[in-house]
Order: sequence, then C-alpha cells, then structure tokens
Amino acid sequence: MIDNFNRYQKHLKLMDLYPSIDGYCACGCGRILTKKQTRWASRECNDKVYEEFVILKGNTSAIRKTLFKRDGGFCHNCGVYDENWQADHISPVKYGGGYCDLSNFQTLCPDCHREKTRNQIVSQRNAISSQAAVNELTLWT
Repeated sequence: MIDNFNRYQKHLKLMDLYPSIDGYCACGCGRILTKKQTRWASRECNDKVYEEFVILKGNTSAIRKTLFKRDGGFCHNCGVYDENWQADHISPVKYGGGYCDLSNFQTLCPDCHREKTRNQIVSQRNAISSQAAVNELTLWT
C-alpha cells in the first residue's frame, strides 16, 4: 500500500492512516467523540491530521509551507538564510525516504543541496567500484 521509494503517494486516503475508532477521535488524541462528532474531537484534531496527511502524501506546497514554519528558510547545514531555500529529503527517496513525515526533511540552501547531492553520487560510485573490485577478486581466488 505505501511505497517508501516513491515521493508521491497518490493512492493514499486519509482513512488509510486514520481509521475510525468507535467513539474516539481518529487522530489518536484519546478524546471521546460527543454529539454529532463522527471522526474528529475538534477542529484542531482535523487540521493537524490533514496537515500530516498531505505531507505524507507528498504535497510539495504543504511540505514547503510547514518546513518554512519550522526552519524559517535557514540552511540546516551552513545556517545561512536563503530565499531560494530547498526542501531536501535527509534519507533520499531512492533509499526509501519517499514516504515520510517532516522529520525526514531539512532546509538547505542551493549550494549545500548541490554539495550533498554531489557527495551522495561520489559515495555511491565508490561503493559500486568497491563492490566490483570485490567481485573481481572473488573470480580470481
């Protein structure tokens, strides 16, 4: 159902993440539903769940808005404010960081984001080269 190697979870439904709990708020706050309430105990519960849901689903506008509220546009790496800041997956999508909450995102300035990406590419190439060397040695022993 959930694909950690995909940035966008188009098929995901709110009910998948927050199923009804008979008589209790579906957000997990533990409050008992009263009167006409059928899923959420308050507007705050509804708003909190919706914000979490759209981030998990991969909505880039919601991710950027919430990330800016948290980090204010300051680079997590160098600490400099940059109006062109970028939202970066700490654990890359190709390594299973696609389906994630805000804890897998960080604000990076464009220079630090390029450097991080460059380092990941070099590291991956080195790992592939090392594995190829081990495989070649195994063939000759």
